[in-house]
Parts: sequence; structure tokens; C-alpha cells
Amino acid sequence: MSLEKSGKKGKAYTAFQQVISTPSAGDYADKAKAECDAIEASAGKESDAAAADISAGKLALGLGKLAEISRLYAGSAFADKANARMAELRATPPTTAPSVQAGDTGKSHRIAPVPQPLKDSQSGPAVGAKPGGNQTDADCKRWMSLADSYIDNGNTDEGKVYLQKIIDQYPSSSWADSAKQKLQKLQ
Repeated sequence: MSLEKSGKKGKAYTAFQQVISTPSAGDYADKAKAECDAIEASAGKESDAAAADISAGKLALGLGKLAEISRLYAGSAFADKANARMAELRATPPTTAPSVQAGDTGKSHRIAPVPQPLKDSQSGPAVGAKPGGNQTDADCKRWMSLADSYIDNGNTDEGKVYLQKIIDQYPSSSWADSAKQKLQKLQ
């Protein structure tokens, strides 16, 4: 019970599962089963809330909830499922990035377009873009969106990982310049 109260629901779930599987647990097994059921219900509600946000186009909010599930339920199948869903979302290029508008309370997010690379002229290539710029844009747009999502939800360390990935993979692109600026603001 103390593990659960300290925010380590995954470890608590695993401990309760061990009690249930112990042949001589007696009444403790029944109590452990009830606790497991409660943890499963809680994890299910949290997963459903994250899925609803993602379906509603609130990617940042949904990713934040999945990250919280991963943290709270670490060491359990619930965290594994949340991590798998986050990986799936990272692999899918988003078409828009979540952003919080001035005056928002953080309870709702508006969707704003992902910034496009700067161009020399209307018809010119992206400044600093390597050949095969379509792949550059697709990768950078996806990574920038994920970075923004994590940062918007208070997970700046994970956001920094994606900003650094842009800098490392496409150092001469305008996306890298933008990523460097965002990293500097986070310092």
C-alpha cells in the first residue's frame, strides 16, 4: 500500500501480484486482488483519458498523460503499453503541433501549424536544407512537434532530446537553427 501511495503504482501492482500468487497468502491474497483490481481500473481510466485527448487532436495533452502513466506505473504492463503508444505516436508524422495560446489555463490546447523552414524566395529551396529536403522537413517537423509537445507538458528533458536530434541529424537546416534557439531558451 505504501508503494501505491508514494506514486509507484506499477511496483505496487507487481508486489500485489506476487502476494496473489503466493500459496499461503490466505486473506492477504484477497486484499491484494482487490488492490490489483483498483490499480487496473485507475490505469484504464488514465489510458482512456489519454486516448480521448489524442483522438480529439490534443496531442500534447495526450502525450503528457501517457508520460505520466509511464512514470506512475513503471515496471508494469500499463507503463509498457503507454511507452509503446508514445513510440507509435513519435513514428507517425503529425500534421500540426500543439501550442498553448496566451491566456490559456492549460486545460485546453489549440492546434497551431508547425513552423516551416525559411525560404530564400517564394520558389527557392529551404535555407540550409540538404538535398532530399522533403525527408528533412518530414523528420524535423515530426521531431519539433514532439519536442513542443513534451515541453508544453513540462517534460523539458524529453523535449530537449528531440531538439538535439534535429541539430545532430540536420545541422545545416533552418530547423536546426530553430531547435538551437529553443534549447537556449530552456537553459
